[in-house]
Amino acid sequence: MIERWYVLDRVDYHTLPGVRRAGAALLETADVPLDRVGHLDLYSCFPIAPRLTAAMLGIGVDDPRPLTVTGGLPWFGGPGNNYTTHAIATLLERLRAARDAFGVVHANGWHLTKHALGLYAGSPPPHGWQRAGGPSLQASVDADPHPVVVPEATGRGTIETYTVMHGRDGAPDHGTVIGRLTDGRRFIAVLPRDTALLEELERQEAVGRRGTVRLEHGLNVFLPS
Repeated sequence: MIERWYVLDRVDYHTLPGVRRAGAALLETADVPLDRVGHLDLYSCFPIAPRLTAAMLGIGVDDPRPLTVTGGLPWFGGPGNNYTTHAIATLLERLRAARDAFGVVHANGWHLTKHALGLYAGSPPPHGWQRAGGPSLQASVDADPHPVVVPEATGRGTIETYTVMHGRDGAPDHGTVIGRLTDGRRFIAVLPRDTALLEELERQEAVGRRGTVRLEHGLNVFLPS
């Protein structure tokens, strides 16, 4: 299943609608409730990835189940190393030791874009192997509405997400904002190269902060209020 390929086309930056639907379809097809899943390995290329996947699957932040049985990608050598196959192998060791248990493995590629979910058990399923999702699931994800992107934006806006990059000296150097104009259209803009402002945006959460976007020398520039 593939989420909206272009990041600017996504409905927001704190949900994965495709993963939510895929997870629900997987458990429904197998007739296994989430609370029966004892083991998890959710792809962990960045800290946000397993946490966001867990939220989309309905796993709360206070859930005692670890999000990995393999150890997590940061301790495995980095992405592009066949991690998910090792996660499946590690999970199967757990399931062989507890034949009535279930486990879910999640794989991810690109910018939380391409996803695969598998449900595994220590015993054969009563109705044999089944595939969940498929073309109808992908079609529903593709049909989701998405915001209009404005290449050249002016006016009042609100930050949806942002990042601050640092230079080789370790100091904040520049930043980028994705935001919405008051009419709901989306824009991408740079932040002023103002060290004090960039440091402030790192100290305090600025998602939802309002400001003004204007065109300067061919670039959208966002000035937080």
